[in-house]
Amino acid sequence: MDSSEPAGTFSRLNRDQIGALSGYGVRRRTRAGELLVQEGRRQRDLFVVLSGAVAMVEGPGTAEERLVGVHGPGAFLDEVGLLTGQPSFVSAVVREPGEVLAVSVAALLDFVARDPRLGDAILRAFLCRREQLLGSVAGIRLIGSRFSPDTRRLREFAARNRIPHSWTDLEEDAGAERLLRRMSVGPDQTPVVVWRDGQVLHNPTNAELAGLIGPGAIDELPGSMVDVVIAGAGPAGLAAAVYGASEGLATVVLDAVGAGGQAGTASRIENYLGFPAGITGAELADRAVVQAEKFGAVIAAPAAVAGLSRGTGTTRCASTAAAARCAPARWWSPPAPATGGSTCRASPSSRAPASITRRRSWRRGSARSGRSWWSVAATRPARRSCTWSSTRGRCGW
Repeated sequence: MDSSEPAGTFSRLNRDQIGALSGYGVRRRTRAGELLVQEGRRQRDLFVVLSGAVAMVEGPGTAEERLVGVHGPGAFLDEVGLLTGQPSFVSAVVREPGEVLAVSVAALLDFVARDPRLGDAILRAFLCRREQLLGSVAGIRLIGSRFSPDTRRLREFAARNRIPHSWTDLEEDAGAERLLRRMSVGPDQTPVVVWRDGQVLHNPTNAELAGLIGPGAIDELPGSMVDVVIAGAGPAGLAAAVYGASEGLATVVLDAVGAGGQAGTASRIENYLGFPAGITGAELADRAVVQAEKFGAVIAAPAAVAGLSRGTGTTRCASTAAAARCAPARWWSPPAPATGGSTCRASPSSRAPASITRRRSWRRGSARSGRSWWSVAATRPARRSCTWSSTRGRCGW
């Protein structure tokens, strides 16, 4: 078992699995000290160790360098950030020369689609490793006062998006003031976020922090017309993204903070369909994000929906307070409370009929939490429905 893996965690591939995966990757020799994955890099491959050993190191070449673990033959590297497009929080350095198999993310997704059992095992290992990183590596460093609302905001954003981070409290840490002076940062410029490559953000917005290290920002949205816009990336919104994207529809999910919603912070969920033994909210959210993105859905956070506006023809546009553009939807949705923001205009796409029958049926239900939700079904060539939570802004099919 690898030193970086707890007992019971799937961390190795057997000979048959490696043989099957070899057709999707490239074998190459490694040398001692070679850097396979650099800390902070987003675009990277999955590496399977065929021979030799690879060390996972935090802050290599710095005074804070720390060994996280070592992977031997048969082990595969990385964690769930590889699939969601987040940067690597540790570096992979060859400790003993040997050979590795490099598999691109696109090829990996193609492979696990043909072998879902192995894909699920790899995903479980990825999720477990992210949980390990949250408690074992510094990640981004947040320096600020416990009494600062912006400090609390940034900590909440990092926690909701399961970003490894450490917090230095100006009121408790005697060395914090010296560190700020060394970076030429005054107390009025805090909180600050420090990343390993020397980047320092002064009281960044959530969008700026997402651009640095988060899963996706509003600027990463596609510029073309899309089929479905979902406001809210809670369990209902992520489920809608999976259903929409799996049907071949261009799907965009917008959320003010991050994927998972309130459920994403739950330590255990035991009443969710399909998980009789229960599941943590973080794992449920991560699994849903990976599944939605596998089908091509784009998840952008932070992207608070400020309102819905009427576009050209049958289009509807969900505008955000932070961006002047958005991804317009083609069919009618219940309106969101308008709190400002911008409007968007787009022409109907040729991917679906431009007309829609105006007959709609409403029904009201209730969630276990006591919040009410509405569902609207519009008759068209394919019958689809939209759910909308009046209290949380959740909108999907």
